[in-house]
Amino acid sequence: MRVTLIRHGKTQGNLEHRYIGATDEPLVSGYHSVEPPYISDDAGIYSSPMKRCLETCGLLFPDREPVVVDDLREMDFGVFERRSGDEMADDPEYTEWVNGGCRERCPGGEHPSDFYVRTCGAFEEIVRSDDKDKYIVTHGGVITAVMSRFFAYEDHMVFSRGWMIPNLTAIEAEVDYTNSNISIINYNKVLFEGGK
Repeated sequence: MRVTLIRHGKTQGNLEHRYIGATDEPLVSGYHSVEPPYISDDAGIYSSPMKRCLETCGLLFPDREPVVVDDLREMDFGVFERRSGDEMADDPEYTEWVNGGCRERCPGGEHPSDFYVRTCGAFEEIVRSDDKDKYIVTHGGVITAVMSRFFAYEDHMVFSRGWMIPNLTAIEAEVDYTNSNISIINYNKVLFEGGK
């Protein structure tokens, strides 16, 4: 089975390098130029409930209505939401979080291990739903968690493994699902952005 994990298009927060997790930003207007990919009629389309993902689905799959999966949403960064790393360079809470490998709860936010369990569980449910190809429009952190768990076999989300991909880029994964075990056995990156 092939599962394509697509990171949503750019938002203003992305352009400004801000932490945008629970913040429900739309895509930057007029910024994206994409050629909708060819997909079979029976392929499944899934999306995070966030505006930026639903709008990306509209760009990539204009004739299809996605199945919205709440647990595909990005991590809640708590007090770090809508702030950039540069803005928080002197913030001791932020420095402590980064120096700890981003493995602890952001103040007022979601613990990375809870995020990891939530998002990987959503991925497993989608894969187990049927044996058809699937397209999942979600967030960079979700893709990082899924690839860490099902390709690298890490027991937690690892931010430093290089799984973070640019906006409107995808990881096209070959997924093996036998004897109730799910594993990504091969993958390649695909760029959907076609314009500015």
